[in-house]
Amino acid sequence: MIEKVSTTNIAPSIEEAIKIIAPIITKVGKGEQLKQISEKFEMLKSNPVCVLVCGEFKRGKSTFVNALIGRNLCATDTDICTSVVSVIKYSDTESVTRFYGDFSNPKSQQISLDELERYTVGSAEEIDNTLFVEIGLPLDILKKGLVIIDTPGVGGLDPRHASLTNFFIPKADIALFMVDVNEPMTTTELAFLKNRVHPYARQTALVVNKADLKDAASVEDIRLDAIAKVSSTLQVDKNSIEAIAVSSAADAYPDSDLGESNFAALRGLVSRMVNSHRADLRAALKANLIELINLTITPLQAQLKQIEQPDVNQITQLDRQKKEYEQKLSELKDQGSPFRKAVSDEITIRREAIVNYINEANVTLQSDTFPRLLKSPQAKAKNGGEWLGRMLNDAIAEIGSDVTLQLESAFVKIAEMPQFEGMLKVDIRDYNSNIIIRNVDTSVPINKRLTPLMSGVGIFTAASFIIPGIGMLIGLGVGAYVAYSNQRDSANAYTESHLRQVYQPQLSGSINSLNTYVNTRFAEFQQEWLGVITERCKAYSASASQAIDNINLVKNQVGKAVNMRTQLQKAIKPLVAAIEMVKNS
Repeated sequence: MIEKVSTTNIAPSIEEAIKIIAPIITKVGKGEQLKQISEKFEMLKSNPVCVLVCGEFKRGKSTFVNALIGRNLCATDTDICTSVVSVIKYSDTESVTRFYGDFSNPKSQQISLDELERYTVGSAEEIDNTLFVEIGLPLDILKKGLVIIDTPGVGGLDPRHASLTNFFIPKADIALFMVDVNEPMTTTELAFLKNRVHPYARQTALVVNKADLKDAASVEDIRLDAIAKVSSTLQVDKNSIEAIAVSSAADAYPDSDLGESNFAALRGLVSRMVNSHRADLRAALKANLIELINLTITPLQAQLKQIEQPDVNQITQLDRQKKEYEQKLSELKDQGSPFRKAVSDEITIRREAIVNYINEANVTLQSDTFPRLLKSPQAKAKNGGEWLGRMLNDAIAEIGSDVTLQLESAFVKIAEMPQFEGMLKVDIRDYNSNIIIRNVDTSVPINKRLTPLMSGVGIFTAASFIIPGIGMLIGLGVGAYVAYSNQRDSANAYTESHLRQVYQPQLSGSINSLNTYVNTRFAEFQQEWLGVITERCKAYSASASQAIDNINLVKNQVGKAVNMRTQLQKAIKPLVAAIEMVKNS
């Protein structure tokens, strides 16, 4: 099984530090900030780490997941392909919930484990439009704080697979990207890793699967080749890339004589990545806590220093700091400031790139995808209107999921600008827009059915008149074929026209909605970054201002300085001790 994973409890020193400083922090009006940080530390106890398994189709992902959790759960037949996302989490009892419909308002239904394949393998119609399933299992590997997300393979013919995978990628803390030992990494795989996986998962590792199909030397060559390609594509150091070769089949079926699975090393790698991720989260929260303590301690230390070692320049220095943050606040409000211009230019570049993508996707949708679907036999069959609506929904969902990922990437890049000094955090809201599916009546009116028959009747009449007898038979055959062909073409044209009238406006509306979503999200992001930076600048400015007030208080109450020093020392001592406790936790 997987190695023991850290539960990320608040270390006793951090709990103790928060308890010690709470009265002091609250007294200076920062109790709410401390409460929020404390709650986030508490959340680390229960928040699981999401490990997402992804890659192109037919890479053995489902077999790998079965081996990882030690349970033959996901369908693995070589002739079938997983069509939905499976979210596997801990539960005291076995349970399966399927979510179906659309992501804007999914419906849910409890099903049994025996029904799992029925709702996870096949086309959208065959699986009753299932989007994803949540599987609860009483397994130790999950109880230790893991959620495993098995995604459909991308790169196949079904656009739903890509959109479903796109939806879950930003939720991944760790991504395991599957590579097939028989098919060294392709250009499309590298593009998917670069554009979809790498920007969003906090950590990524390559898993070269099906190692039992080649000798050890060949497998190692393929592993190194994958590392080299990824290094070149992502422009990262080879030594920073985690890549491991395994045989999922050998681990899932230990009696099959397939050789060493290497899953012990794989589980060790996952454990290290999980612990590293949790350590990063703790480090970020510790930094926030230390910053809050420092904002509280600075005015007190300034006051104490003025009592113990009077310094005429201290107020000048603090006043300079205060003015620096006031200048930043002024620049935030000034549309023409270099700061605002730099951020605005970056936002414009990112927004234009996304809008251009939407325009290009719309051209493809309107000039290729939609006409091709209209002419397909499924669109003209019974319930063809419903089939077409589902296909168009999938196409729109794929575009929407791509846009959501690009938005998140854009906001992350903007947040990383040096002007923000790491103060800006990003939270993306998913896009949802759906075509209204209609069971369009495609039956052809009687007058449109009779008109195409007339050319066939004309051929039959002419042949009978010119060549009596045998001409009648020839005319009948040719006329019947022409009549049938004309009527079929007429019926197809009528059906296409009717379907186009129903769905064309909705397609245009969905693209307009997507553009509105992008513009709205950028506007919301503008307010977010302005608010975050403003509050942070105000906090530092207030701290400096309070320090100045404290020093003036000392100057005006020289007679009380000794008593004040004792009080200050009592307040500062636990704050300084708390910082050390947090650093060493």
